[in-house]
Amino acid sequence: MRNLNEAILLTIVLAGCSGLNQPSAQVTAAQKRDLLPPEKQTLAPVFAAGLKDPAAAQFKWMPVVLNDRDGITDYCGLVNGKNSYGGYTGFVRFYAQLQKDDKGQFTRATLREIELPNREFNPLDPRWLNGICEKFGYDDFSQAR
Repeated sequence: MRNLNEAILLTIVLAGCSGLNQPSAQVTAAQKRDLLPPEKQTLAPVFAAGLKDPAAAQFKWMPVVLNDRDGITDYCGLVNGKNSYGGYTGFVRFYAQLQKDDKGQFTRATLREIELPNREFNPLDPRWLNGICEKFGYDDFSQAR
């Protein structure tokens, strides 16, 4: 009986949380564009800085959602880095905040979080950004190239 009660409680909690990380209407309506090659070249070292071998980082870039918040554009993408044995760990999500120059190109970034490799998905686990990528319109990572 206890397991049934726990299952019902979990279902209620998950149903109540389903709208928490939904993008706002402003984010949903925002235009998207691919990052330009010079932008990728400038931003990649920032996104790879915390990896064991930053020079070996591989990226899959998401289209950037052009929703500016006080000069900051939230961005999520995928990065693959090497482990201590020299093998790649697999692509994981990262979250960063981007800033534009006077010409409208993204030239500065602050890396906020990188998902831990080889983690099983757990919607109740607060260690992965509480759905921050989804909140800012990055929910379909099959678009990453």
